[in-house]
Amino acid sequence: MKLKKMTAFLIALTAFNATTAFTSCGEMKTIEIAGSTSVQPLMGALADAYMAKHSGVQVKVEGGGSSIGISNAKEGKGDFGMASKAVFEEGVKTVKICDDGIVVVVNKANPLNEVSGIELFNFYVSGIAISSATVPVSREAGSGTRDAFEGLVKDENGKKLEKVSDRASAQEFSSTGTAITYIAQNENALGYISLGAYDPQKVKKLTFEGVEGTAENIKNGSYQLARPFNILYNATKNLSQEAKDFLDFVLSDEGQAIVAEEGYITL
Repeated sequence: MKLKKMTAFLIALTAFNATTAFTSCGEMKTIEIAGSTSVQPLMGALADAYMAKHSGVQVKVEGGGSSIGISNAKEGKGDFGMASKAVFEEGVKTVKICDDGIVVVVNKANPLNEVSGIELFNFYVSGIAISSATVPVSREAGSGTRDAFEGLVKDENGKKLEKVSDRASAQEFSSTGTAITYIAQNENALGYISLGAYDPQKVKKLTFEGVEGTAENIKNGSYQLARPFNILYNATKNLSQEAKDFLDFVLSDEGQAIVAEEGYITL
């Protein structure tokens, strides 16, 4: 009799625990964000700070590139997309969360310290070396960083790099991190990365047209290689309350303080 009672008790306890676990999982709300690998580290920091204050919400941040962020927003996949460039897509709502600079970087052993727009144009189009820099490093097609960079670099006649289809061969990488790693290991490489991702322990930053890429110089307009970081969502799809609250957090003073801490330019 006692054994039967104990068995019944254990069965009931197991059922209770399973129900409790299911209920707990059911209460967890998830926000899914994907897109630009340049925006990804900042969004990850924002997500971590938000989850620390909201234990019932999980914010998942994935890369894939700006093209993925835009297409996800157009198709209504997930909650938000990320793009490291200006976005003008029908059916997509774009919210700027901060500004970022694009800095030109070389290997730390490279003696080069400055570069001009015309030099960069000729380097990427014709492969003309810039002093000891002979290997062009670029992001992949569809990268927001690449789109922004190529829209800002021009030749002496004002022609943008983005308008040139036939150009020198470049080493292309699908993320900021892999581009930095390659440049850090190749003395003759020159490429461009997000200012927020710049690590002086790994690569060296060059001045552009005589101006250093800093948050202050981007704010005062003296540094020309700058672009927005955007969060995107489908304009016809209603955001969940959790997604709305997270977006409010990103745009709040608290969220913008994290933006500044991470090295980006606040709104």
